[in-house]
Amino acid sequence: MGNILQKILRILEMNVEWIALGLGVAFLGFMAWSYLINPPVVAVIGGTRLTPGDVDDYIANGPLETLKQKMSDPQVPTFQVQDFSTLISQRLAPPPTPMPALASVWDWQPSQITTNGPQQANQGPTITVLPQLPAASPLLLVAGQSSIVSPGAAAAAPAANPTNPPAPGAGRTDVHWIMAAFSVPVAQLTDQWNKSFGPPAPGQPPKLNPASCNTFFLDVTGFRREQLPNGQWGPDEPVERLANNVVQPFPVNGQKVTERQYLVWASPHFADIATPPFPALAAAPAGSAWQDPGQVLQGLIGANGAAPAPAAAQPAAGNPPDPDQQILPAKPLPAVVPTPPGAGFNFAPAAAPAGGAATATPDMLIYFIDFVEPGKTYEYSLNYKLANPVFDLPPARVANPNWAAQLALAAPTSDYTQPVSIAPQTYFYCAAGTAQGAGGFPFDVFTWAAGLWQQQQFIVKPGDPIGGIVGGVDFSTKNTYVDGKARNQDFYVTVVDDDGIASVRKASADAESADHKAKMQWVNQSKATTTPSGGTDSPGGNNNSDQ
Repeated sequence: MGNILQKILRILEMNVEWIALGLGVAFLGFMAWSYLINPPVVAVIGGTRLTPGDVDDYIANGPLETLKQKMSDPQVPTFQVQDFSTLISQRLAPPPTPMPALASVWDWQPSQITTNGPQQANQGPTITVLPQLPAASPLLLVAGQSSIVSPGAAAAAPAANPTNPPAPGAGRTDVHWIMAAFSVPVAQLTDQWNKSFGPPAPGQPPKLNPASCNTFFLDVTGFRREQLPNGQWGPDEPVERLANNVVQPFPVNGQKVTERQYLVWASPHFADIATPPFPALAAAPAGSAWQDPGQVLQGLIGANGAAPAPAAAQPAAGNPPDPDQQILPAKPLPAVVPTPPGAGFNFAPAAAPAGGAATATPDMLIYFIDFVEPGKTYEYSLNYKLANPVFDLPPARVANPNWAAQLALAAPTSDYTQPVSIAPQTYFYCAAGTAQGAGGFPFDVFTWAAGLWQQQQFIVKPGDPIGGIVGGVDFSTKNTYVDGKARNQDFYVTVVDDDGIASVRKASADAESADHKAKMQWVNQSKATTTPSGGTDSPGGNNNSDQ
């Protein structure tokens, strides 16, 4: 090994000049290639490779020449300017929305249907076709926020002092909820029953009728999808039933014994399946009080399909209108004036099939209730199942023996409702328009809790979170105060949310904004709903500021 190293060393000593010369030539060639043959600074514009020295000529002979030709063109283009005065007049005084005359289509609810269960018959005509169920149609969305009795706990006592609103306790739970109502067209169901079981005899009622109905609801499943931050919609998710609406699971194993047991249970419980109850409200104040959707619809449309009186759509006294609410297109319901916070509900007419017109045949009203998160947007759909009238019939009575083994008739999934957005639960504003004091900068935080809009002021220093838990109420805003700086006699604050998105607010404008003042009105109105004795101005009502 040592001999080899000595030989290599002698070779290097004898040829060191040639090795150094070769390295120099190689480096010179590399530099020539990099800076002469292939310049390092090259831009490709319009398919042409340009070096810094070529840019001026390219601009002078290309875009600049084109600009000169355009500027020297004597023909002046014309512009059509919209008449903004007419546009403003239309926005300030919009034409009245035509309200179609609608029949009273929701007075036949599943809770009012009497059923006799599937009809067992060994003799009779052979059934050659099964009824095909129509899809339900989206009808109405109602959103509210309520303080309900916690499962397994008693309601918390109301506040004894209206200036100290109640905090969420072990007996109450604050929830944001959406009720999605759909209608099942009875006229189409009747046609399907007549096709399958024959038309009614002269003087006899249809085969499908409230007095002797040979089917009932076996299952109603709602589906929810949430709008993602990118504007797309997430996957469909089944809406879980609430704790106060426990029903037996729909049988999926195909065992006759299990299916018969479910059929016996579902026959008297179809109203719980198709029209679930709302949880019990906590002690007043409790926020939005749920109403039967049939009554809500009747109030919106009026008796005999007439439009409701204009006064019914006006904000309640003392309730400020919500500037963030939107009116969704009414199909086929008449346009609904947005409900201000405190008036009870946010009504959002759901989408209906194109050209859908009301029919004189009473339709069945079905719905479900979903607990949702504030600040998010949702859409809903639904499918339902009816008891198969030929289930368990002798095989000789049906053209296909499998029909007699089929427990339910399944309808296709409905169209989606209109999107419904849930307002945030917590808001915050600058509480002062000037520079921060020695203790920090003040923020007013508003949140909805225990059936009331509540307010708390927090004085924070840079780096501190805005909000927190006070008296059992969570005023957390998920925002942090970064700093405050004076600019041109104004004071600006910078805040950043938990997602790292920063925003700058002009303190004086934020403190004096109409939105800030509106939230103060909501709080004052909430305080007015309680009395020193702990009661409310309207027990179980909606005099507090809900939205």
